[in-house]
Amino acid sequence: MKYDPNIHSRFSDRAGVTLIEVLIAIGVFAVGMLGIGQLVGATLRNNTTGHTLTRATMLAQEKIERLKLQSINAMKDRCPEDGKPEEIGTFFERRCTVDESYSSSANIIEVTVSWKHNGQNRDVTLKTMTLGGGT
Repeated sequence: MKYDPNIHSRFSDRAGVTLIEVLIAIGVFAVGMLGIGQLVGATLRNNTTGHTLTRATMLAQEKIERLKLQSINAMKDRCPEDGKPEEIGTFFERRCTVDESYSSSANIIEVTVSWKHNGQNRDVTLKTMTLGGGT
């Protein structure tokens, strides 16, 4: 193939990029940034939801551990019989029940922590069996 100086000179005369090329590059960049922005927003929402769920679970676990330290007869006194929730801050409500299990020497503890998220009621319920006195 022979070298044609006319073809070479057509490409070497270009001094920069055209306005259309710049607009296309900005468009591609904007679409990429929009996707990243949505990803960051979704990540923040998921982190907040996970944090709230973890806090609720820890509040339920804390109540169960406190009840398990009581004697088998004193456990029921630590949970209101009327089912009225214990308010924790302005966000969470905690309810507990203590029922006899298949044996008179063991109780079943159930703790439910509730909260509202986007107008919907959410809750975490933990249930365990205990002999009382820390076991």
